[in-house]
Amino acid sequence: MSQMATDLDIIVQLLNELCGDNLWEVGKTVTQIVQKLSEEEGGNSKGKILQGLAEHPDAHFALSFLRECKALYEIYPDLTNKRLPQSFYLVLAAQVHDAEERKAFEKEALSNSWNLTRLKKAIWDRRLAKKQAEKSKYGFDLCVTNLWYFNSADPRFGKSHFKGRIAGQIVANALHYYTRPGDYIIDPFAGSGTLGDVIDKLEYFRDRRYRMYDLYPVDERIQQNDILNGIPEASESVGYVFLDPPYGSISQGYYSGQDNDLAQMTHEEFLHHLSTVVGGCHRILKTGGRVSIILEPYLTQKFFLDFPSEARAKFLYQGFKQIGKVYLANQTMRGGLSTAHFVQECKKKSFMLSDCRELLTFEKV
Repeated sequence: MSQMATDLDIIVQLLNELCGDNLWEVGKTVTQIVQKLSEEEGGNSKGKILQGLAEHPDAHFALSFLRECKALYEIYPDLTNKRLPQSFYLVLAAQVHDAEERKAFEKEALSNSWNLTRLKKAIWDRRLAKKQAEKSKYGFDLCVTNLWYFNSADPRFGKSHFKGRIAGQIVANALHYYTRPGDYIIDPFAGSGTLGDVIDKLEYFRDRRYRMYDLYPVDERIQQNDILNGIPEASESVGYVFLDPPYGSISQGYYSGQDNDLAQMTHEEFLHHLSTVVGGCHRILKTGGRVSIILEPYLTQKFFLDFPSEARAKFLYQGFKQIGKVYLANQTMRGGLSTAHFVQECKKKSFMLSDCRELLTFEKV
């Protein structure tokens, strides 16, 4: 048995004895032990050492608990003169990252004799207020990671009855991250006009110009166009293209029955014509111009097709470089489509549901 393993056995026993009595002592012990073991192991990751403690078969504590106690000790190295219970400072250390805000919450908790539940609610309310202030600044929910999920589509953008309607928040975030002030933007699969609504209704994007096309326009701002015949824009005149195409047979039955409708095509036909779409984007984009496309892997019990991977290869082949990948949690899979019966059938057959689309972004070089 290695010295590291022996040390962990002793440490876990010690932490088990401390856990029920003194959170600060747990944090102090964990911090000192992790630092010591990291140095002895030649700079071994502190995170891995913490994880090793939590995963020890005799451990009576979770990794999240160790992290919170460690944060408590690091932020409050001396609790001698603190008047609130340790559990309050544990919450402040774990959930409030700004030192001045922690002081303000501590002061309010003391002045108003808050219990722990009231403190947690105040912290949560503060988070919501910050989010609302940010939304007021931009006019939409700005995502700060590459996983975007919205509980529902913003009713201001797109037509609620339109099948295949995209959440306007997705479009808004894409425009924020991938367009520049003054950009001329094209949407060849405009659907119910969501992109136009986002630009028209949000002051933040008022300096962007746009044009929308679709095979079957449902809005006067949308011009009729069959993308298989190209995109009717001058070469190297566009700053950004937003693509949300129907996914071959995934969308069959949603739109028309015509042969030139991408939604009616087989997977092979769809991918073949996607090359035409990518080429059209390359022609109209300026050097440095960008294009985003939303696609989802196609899953059945007997068949798997990685549409995002196939699309990426086509963009790279046409002379683009990839600059972004965002995961879009599926609203439909988190909503009515995932009935209990449907989920149970998938479990019985050991078959996973697709719960995530990908927004891939490329730049013309």
